[in-house]
Amino acid sequence: MGKYAPLREHLLNRQQKVWHAHFTEIEKIIGQSLPKSARHYHAWWANQEYSPQCSAWLEEGWITSDIDLPNETVVFKKDRTGKIKGARKSSDQAREGNVSEPSFHSWDTNKIVTCSLGMEWCPIGQVQLDKIGRIVFPDVKKTPALYRFRIRKSRKETMYIGETVNLKRRFGNYRNPGSSQQTSKRINKILVTMLKEGAEISVSVMMSGAWVDKGNGQEVLDLSSKVARCFLENAAILEEHALDVESLNKANL
Repeated sequence: MGKYAPLREHLLNRQQKVWHAHFTEIEKIIGQSLPKSARHYHAWWANQEYSPQCSAWLEEGWITSDIDLPNETVVFKKDRTGKIKGARKSSDQAREGNVSEPSFHSWDTNKIVTCSLGMEWCPIGQVQLDKIGRIVFPDVKKTPALYRFRIRKSRKETMYIGETVNLKRRFGNYRNPGSSQQTSKRINKILVTMLKEGAEISVSVMMSGAWVDKGNGQEVLDLSSKVARCFLENAAILEEHALDVESLNKANL
């Protein structure tokens, strides 16, 4: 029957059309604690038809509103539209000529996306110039990673953040960019110019330990995934922007 079947049964048997419920009441009904996400995220209580907890009230013709996380209360209201489970699909009605075809699918509803993430930059050394004026990077491994160049000249600071599946190869491309590697050529020129003008450049990397919490606890991110790396890269760029640090990333804010 599922974890939330007792809640479904409770709502089915309620005579009142409005129920001001405390989280502890709901826990007594289902016989166990609510997940942490229920106490931290409004999205857990959103009326999403295909989430296991929401179907417990939606399929019995109820909706949630007035979610108060600090006081741990939620209001259940009897929905006039009736049970979702027993409702006829609008597409079926449209084919019969009763209603016009909607411009969107009824199952594609609003969805609140809430998550938090964590990562740590680890300084590994400096970018310098060798005797013939070429860039020298700290020694790194052939590993997926995020990297950050922090450039300081006088009181001004700029930064560049990137992601790669092979950190050693990426730094090699910056040191000796190919003729068609436009981004590598651009970064090479910036770093060489800044160093010749007396700037200091620090290199930090993030190769492991990043996590994301989507409401069900922390999940370690696998940096072999391009999606995970780009997610962290853009979050890091946003965070630096919030600190009013000038960004050298082309997709600047």
